[in-house]
Amino acid sequence: MNKIKYLTACFLVPVLSGCTFIRAVTFVSDDNSFKREGSKVNLTLFSKHDNNNPCEPKPIFETEFVPPLLAGAAVAIAMNIAESEISSYLDKKQKEFTANYGANANYIYNIKDPMNCIKITRTISPKNTNDDPPIAFEWVAGLEETSTNTEIKALSLKPKWMILNKAAARTDSSSKKVDVSIEIKIDVTAENEKKSVVTSNFADKFINYSGSVIGYICAQKEKCPESTSWFPAIPNGAFVNISAVITEVGSGGESFGTLGKQIDDNKKTLNDAVAKVITDTLTPPASSKK
Repeated sequence: MNKIKYLTACFLVPVLSGCTFIRAVTFVSDDNSFKREGSKVNLTLFSKHDNNNPCEPKPIFETEFVPPLLAGAAVAIAMNIAESEISSYLDKKQKEFTANYGANANYIYNIKDPMNCIKITRTISPKNTNDDPPIAFEWVAGLEETSTNTEIKALSLKPKWMILNKAAARTDSSSKKVDVSIEIKIDVTAENEKKSVVTSNFADKFINYSGSVIGYICAQKEKCPESTSWFPAIPNGAFVNISAVITEVGSGGESFGTLGKQIDDNKKTLNDAVAKVITDTLTPPASSKK
């Protein structure tokens, strides 16, 4: 059986040779990527008048979400006789390069002490059980307002900083590249003019950090994304739900996807090659007649 597997691999390599195949089988994952063990995500809201620093006051509310754990896979491709098993492996491998996680928080809006800062933190399991969970990802944004002397007219999100110490998505060790996208939704439940209680979406904003790398820190004084477009001010006393979804996309997954497509496009050639190897290996040589 080992001989069959070895010979099959020898037949597969010429069929799948090329840059895509080489990139896939020689891919080296960054040590600080695909870190999902014990992953926990916190979304914390801060009130405006806790103190002068909008990102250090006592939180109004904090919630926690535990994303499902995904089992890791070996980096090297182990050639299998069945092309369907190779395709399944490549499909699973490609999905490791994308990670989604998030959290949400609820609170009652108080115009005298409004929420003005959002903080999202993802932690992972520490190496030692007695240590604090290390911060893998952190993002902070303030709420800017346009107002008169008596009321707030509109709001927008102003990113303060983003830190990516360890990525949930897998990426390659050479580029360490991870594109990060943050979606913030703000839903408000309040009475309308007809005194009916309704829930409305006040904001659905995307903040993108394209071309980020592991170890990337975007501070307030650096070139971070600009403020979002304006959205309606929140009525006093309204029930507010803020949810966040973070998407990470690492570099290198396209090679596994392309290789999977090559296998699908060459199924007949691969199957014919495999069948020939099995037939030739299992068929005993003809005895010579004297």
